[in-house]
Amino acid sequence: LANDVVHFWETWDNARDSWKQRAKEVEQYVYATSTRETTNASIGGEDGQGGWYHSTHIPKLTQIYDNLGANYLSALFPNEDYFNWIGNDENSDDKRDVIINYIKTKNRLNGFEDVMSQLVDDWITYGNCFAYVTFEAETSTDPTTELETTGYVGPKPYRISPYDIVFNP
Repeated sequence: LANDVVHFWETWDNARDSWKQRAKEVEQYVYATSTRETTNASIGGEDGQGGWYHSTHIPKLTQIYDNLGANYLSALFPNEDYFNWIGNDENSDDKRDVIINYIKTKNRLNGFEDVMSQLVDDWITYGNCFAYVTFEAETSTDPTTELETTGYVGPKPYRISPYDIVFNP
């Protein structure tokens, strides 16, 4: 079974080599601090030898990346009350505030907005994003009293790096 898993991983990972090259190039341009860090380092040149005399870089792609991220996040979370719940019966109005406050508290405690920000960055950079949710039941023990206290209990989202996931092409 382990050999089959390794075989599938290698086959599917190798099938996305062109994607990995494109993703690396996007990262180079978005995070570049000079033209020597991009694929344009050997293009052009006033000396005829390839490459430019200067390496000044105007990070327009970084600006576009930042603007897209800010716009996506402001659309996803326009204000503190970004989450709403609408019930399907006349008694649901009584439950609405309890449900909304419960979800808001869980999202605040489990880092939901931070994970969503990472996913938006993945979406902009790689064109795809991946996540999963687990149920957490955190506890800690006080060293002086040795009493166990309950921390966060509930769903917690996690980002999966696009480099860490493969699927059948």
